[in-house]
Amino acid sequence: MNSPWTLPDYWVWRNYTDAWNKANIGTIMGNSMFVALTTVVLTLIAASLCAYIIARENSIIVKGVFWSMIGLIMLPGSILFIPLYVEISKFGLINSYWGVILPLCAFGIPFAVYVLTDYIRLISQEIFDSATIDGCGRFQTFIRIVLPLMITPVQTVFAIQFIGVWNEYLLPLLILQDKDKLLIPTILATFKIGLLTIDYGVAFAAIIISSLPAILIFIFMNRHFVQGLTAGAVKE
Repeated sequence: MNSPWTLPDYWVWRNYTDAWNKANIGTIMGNSMFVALTTVVLTLIAASLCAYIIARENSIIVKGVFWSMIGLIMLPGSILFIPLYVEISKFGLINSYWGVILPLCAFGIPFAVYVLTDYIRLISQEIFDSATIDGCGRFQTFIRIVLPLMITPVQTVFAIQFIGVWNEYLLPLLILQDKDKLLIPTILATFKIGLLTIDYGVAFAAIIISSLPAILIFIFMNRHFVQGLTAGAVKE
């Protein structure tokens, strides 16, 4: 018997084609990609606007909203699933992708606001003053000045949120019921070929295929990842 740490004597590439065709991994990855990209884009739009207002306003109400969001980061999302399921049922979003997307947006916004707010606070006041002199309103300043300067933290939040949504298991398991609408983690957790048999070769091939999008996104954004996380950590 060979050591488990050595490479196999021969490679069975058929497992990858079986995982793609028989297990329908391609369609399921498309479902997960739609949910992940939609969730991340909506989260970034909402969080960037919210972070801009929090960073530029000093009122007690705005500060209260910010610290409330910081507190929500420490709140485990799993304790909200029962009331969340009841509310999603009332809106008729059970077995709908939006029943997964909207709660995941709500869970992701506090962290995104925290990262983006600290970065916006680092932008020099002279830049905002120059934009005001040039006739830019608040929204124009955000679109033309702040947003281009936030590329690094936005990429960081995008990578973190995408990987988190891509690996989300419990919420899709509760909301999505049709087999054609299931996402990658749900399928992999109940992976079977036939009634009771688990083909581990095909199962592990499916795991490798399904992990590629998250790995590629992290590789492409790795250059800005640490920089975005540490933005705002040191005040000049």
